[in-house]
Amino acid sequence: MDKLKKIKARLKKIDTYSFFQFSVVIALILFMVGANMQTVLATGPDADTLWDTIANFVGTWVSRLGGVVLFIGGIMFAAGWRSDDAEARSRGVATMISGGMTMALALLVGIFFGTE
Repeated sequence: MDKLKKIKARLKKIDTYSFFQFSVVIALILFMVGANMQTVLATGPDADTLWDTIANFVGTWVSRLGGVVLFIGGIMFAAGWRSDDAEARSRGVATMISGGMTMALALLVGIFFGTE
């Protein structure tokens, strides 16, 4: 019974930590969007200009995130060759593919947001 309490306490810590990480990421995204919107709002835009600016901002940062994931996948793939581990190479290729797919979706942000 004592082990069960320890496991529950660990799970509560993990959930709290995950929630904290998620809230920090959301706060950073909102901060970056807010910082970008200051320059747009200074010129007195209409709703379409504001929407286009948000779509371009999202597309830019999602593309950069995809590039980082692609790069990390390449490192994982190379490390799999170094250690001659087929599973690590497979995970590296899967990570590279997901990064490429994220970058491709970021290029299509105009279609999704209707800004073309």
